[in-house]
Amino acid sequence: MKRFFSLRKCLFDAFYRNDNSDPMEDCFLWAILEGLRRLGTRAVPVNKITARKDHKCVRNCQIEAGHTYFTDESVIKAKRDELPKICVGCMAMILYFKNVDNLPPTSYTHWDVEILAPVKIEKENTSGP
Repeated sequence: MKRFFSLRKCLFDAFYRNDNSDPMEDCFLWAILEGLRRLGTRAVPVNKITARKDHKCVRNCQIEAGHTYFTDESVIKAKRDELPKICVGCMAMILYFKNVDNLPPTSYTHWDVEILAPVKIEKENTSGP
């Protein structure tokens, strides 16, 4: 097993949702927040919210109470319940296909599976996929 997972792999695993990945894992939330930071001013401001009740994502995914979802901050005039919600998996997919892993890192580059925390690695070829 590899020790380091790239940002790209964490984003892919978050939206792929195979039997071995839970979209609420810390590595997936790190990857999404790092991806959003890398977009910087090119991104619409996004709110990270913990659901108080069950919701549906804009793509009809289930967002359970206690799980994280994201909303677009530019929809300020809408009532809170009317805001379009994006689940962790869908946000990861958006960032994956925007190729945020090719943008300069803002803080960390990889997820270390031994210490369960993000790390910065200078050499990209040590990370695997």
